[in-house]
Amino acid sequence: FGCEETHKLTFEPVAIESPRCAECPSVTIEIPEALDNSAVAKAINTALREEIIYHLKFDEGKDVATIEEAVASFTEGFHQIQQKFGGESAPWEAKIQGRVVYEDEHIITLSLNAYTFTGGAHGYGSTIFLNFDKAKGIELNPYQFFNDVEEFEEFAEAKFREQEKIPQEGNINQT
Repeated sequence: FGCEETHKLTFEPVAIESPRCAECPSVTIEIPEALDNSAVAKAINTALREEIIYHLKFDEGKDVATIEEAVASFTEGFHQIQQKFGGESAPWEAKIQGRVVYEDEHIITLSLNAYTFTGGAHGYGSTIFLNFDKAKGIELNPYQFFNDVEEFEEFAEAKFREQEKIPQEGNINQT
């Protein structure tokens, strides 16, 4: 056991929460932070930070460089809407969770589940997968996993039609 070499990166859980108050939106972030001093660890942490900023940034005109600044932007946006509508808007919420879902000696994949509610009929949820080449220390484009993207898209469409009981030759939007 002592000679067994591991190819796993080291992560530490990071939890960030907005202040709890009646006039504040609820923001909860739980992500892994890569601790290794490697190019791939830096790429992972940068990609996670950029995705979180994307989900929380309210004012497109302002530069936001950190997760804390993104939480502040989200909170500021909530307060602007509250002022504009006299405190009549629904409470905002953002919940972002990340985790490592796959790792071998070549590739590591993280999923990032995000849910935001900024008023309206329903919130917005998404799941994205971030893939990284451990040797090159870079984020991979999902299409890099396919030899023939067109062939894969045809396969996926056929499976979708089968699952949703849409005839192969019919308009995909008919149901």
